[in-house]
Amino acid sequence: MAPENPAIVAARQDLATVRAAGTEWMVLESEIDELPVTLGRLLREAEAAEAVGDSTRATELAEKVSRFARLALEQAAAQSDAGPYYPQ
Repeated sequence: MAPENPAIVAARQDLATVRAAGTEWMVLESEIDELPVTLGRLLREAEAAEAVGDSTRATELAEKVSRFARLALEQAAAQSDAGPYYPQ
C-alpha cells in the first residue's frame, strides 16, 4: 500500500481545526463548480483525484484547503473582538 499523500493528511487536519472554530470558508474553484464550494468539497475533490492517480492535482487542491483554512483562522482571530461601528 502506497503512503498517503501528506498534503491531503495536512488538509484534513486543517479542515478539522477550521470546522471546530466554526470558520469554514466557501471558495470559488471554477474547475469544480460555477458556484462557491466549501473547503470540505475541495478536500473531497483532492481525495478523488488521488484515488484515480492524479497526485499533482490532489496535492494542489489539498494545499489550497490548508492555505484557505489558515487564512480563515487568521481572519477569525483578527475579527474576534469586532463589534458594531457607529460613525460620528
